[in-house]
Amino acid sequence: MPRRSLLLQLVASSSFIVVGSLTIVTWFSLHSIRGLYLDRTADRLTASATLLAPQIKTFSETEDWGRAQAHIAELSRKTQTRYTVILPNGTVVADSDESPSLMASHRDRPEIQEAMQAGKGVATRYSSTMQEKMMYAAVATSEPHETAIIIRAAMSI
Repeated sequence: MPRRSLLLQLVASSSFIVVGSLTIVTWFSLHSIRGLYLDRTADRLTASATLLAPQIKTFSETEDWGRAQAHIAELSRKTQTRYTVILPNGTVVADSDESPSLMASHRDRPEIQEAMQAGKGVATRYSSTMQEKMMYAAVATSEPHETAIIIRAAMSI
């Protein structure tokens, strides 16, 4: 009888250690994978906004924001990414998912502020327009002699 009781105690203790270890490893793995996903998403959005900059600069030279709006709306349909074009004062002049005239100033958005200061910025937050958590990457298009226009790419996360 004592041998059986000792064996049960060893099996129970070992099982507890194995389950606990697997739980910890799983948690750390999921945390690492999520971090990698968020980093890759930020890189993808930043690259997407950067690649869009030459076209937006062309539209800005003629202030043809209607064509810019149509262009980013089409691009958004193809890439499942939301695009927004913002002037330095925060005015939205083109957005792939919403009419710019209905949108508030974006000057105080963290990713916009960061892009104005450092050339690019990334933020993750809840979008009241889209009603979901989004990741945003903003890129300033300015050259030293130009006024910065901000191009923002976003997607649900």
